[in-house]
Amino acid sequence: MILQLDLLPAREKQNIKLVKIYSFIKKEAWFLFCLLLLLNIFVFYVKKDLARNLLDTDRLLEENKKKNQSLISDIDNFNQKTINFETIQSSFRVQSDLFLKLAPLIPQGINLTAVNLNSLNQLTLEGVYQKRDDLLILKDNLETDFMTNLNFPISNLLTQESGRFSLSGTVADF
Repeated sequence: MILQLDLLPAREKQNIKLVKIYSFIKKEAWFLFCLLLLLNIFVFYVKKDLARNLLDTDRLLEENKKKNQSLISDIDNFNQKTINFETIQSSFRVQSDLFLKLAPLIPQGINLTAVNLNSLNQLTLEGVYQKRDDLLILKDNLETDFMTNLNFPISNLLTQESGRFSLSGTVADF
């Protein structure tokens, strides 16, 4: 049988416990301090390395820019030509569609001598007719299916047969 003797006073026991706790906390604090110091050193070197890599990358980009200056100017030139081409193409209208829509509306006795379409869809037609009735049929066809704001001068109807005409208006849906 083992007997344990309790010879130390309670105050002394309390001091021994506090010393042990203090010693433990002191060891842990030193450990954390060393760990933080190592982490700071690591972060410092990583930061320096990243800064060096960034400077190297910037230097390489500048060198590549200088080497490829002719390519950059060619690309800028090409981009400008593309913008100019798009500007020109934006106002271009396929006039073959206009003729495909206009052809069925022209009666047999009408011959067109001039067709002019501007960028505002203003169409001017000039030509000759064999009979005045053919010209009136053309006028009706254009007003109902093809044009708005038709300008049809009365001078077009002066001759009964073999006359000249001129008319203009805005092409709808083109």
